[in-house]
Amino acid sequence: IKVTDTTPPVVTTSAKVILKDSAAPDALSFIESVTELTGAVTAVYENPIDTTTAGEKSGKIVVSDSSGNKTVVSITYIVSEFESVTIEANELPIIPEKIIKNYHYF
Repeated sequence: IKVTDTTPPVVTTSAKVILKDSAAPDALSFIESVTELTGAVTAVYENPIDTTTAGEKSGKIVVSDSSGNKTVVSITYIVSEFESVTIEANELPIIPEKIIKNYHYF
């Protein structure tokens, strides 16, 4: 008897914050948990993600197990940018929302 696994992985993802103009993180880093898998799991972006403009964005990753079963899951990521600031000793404490653009996403 030959048993063939045809069940695709069930994947839970989590959102990520990425710095503007940085390289895209490994697609696996969006995965929070995987069930119904055989062996190792790989993940690739369905299309390249955009880090050139700030804001909340979405994309998709293709997750495969070692039996060749695949599932496509949606991901959410936030592209944020930091401003260069000079802080004087008498300006402490530092207030993050004053130096991080798109702070409301955190």
